Amino acid sequence: MGRPASQFLVRRSGIAQLGVYCRVALAKGEVVLEYTGEVLRPAVADVREARYIAAGVGTYFFALGNGQTLDATRRGSIARFINHSCTPNCEARSWMVGSSGSSSSSRHVVICAARDIAPGEELTYDYNLSSPVSQAGSAALLPAAAAAAGLELLPCRCGSSNCRRYL
Repeated sequence: MGRPASQFLVRRSGIAQLGVYCRVALAKGEVVLEYTGEVLRPAVADVREARYIAAGVGTYFFALGNGQTLDATRRGSIARFINHSCTPNCEARSWMVGSSGSSSSSRHVVICAARDIAPGEELTYDYNLSSPVSQAGSAALLPAAAAAAGLELLPCRCGSSNCRRYL
């Protein structure tokens, strides 16, 4: 699903270490790339995440919303390098492929253009990682609220004019 990987470039980004840039124009609504990886049960995802962190390996997980996680860390497509932005030019969509409820059906995550995207632009989507703490009040109060709740806030580096400061 989506365009061939050759129509994109993975290179250094101002948002995070690496980002995905398009080599061609993309139309609003177009399926750009599929986010691929290994589907994991929650217990396996927790163990893997701990191992990756202990080894200093970047973690590329995508929550599928059905209790499963897509791990793109070792076997994923270049979509795993698409960075977060509070003003994204893409959006992630989850599609069920095959007959609903059948053992042959599977969930696929695709990245779609949220607007027309010019060649050379970095692709971004909103990771939607906000917790109830981050939704509760002003960004200035978040660090104290997160600490009181025992949560870690991930700072946002998107640089957007309407940046929420935290993922």
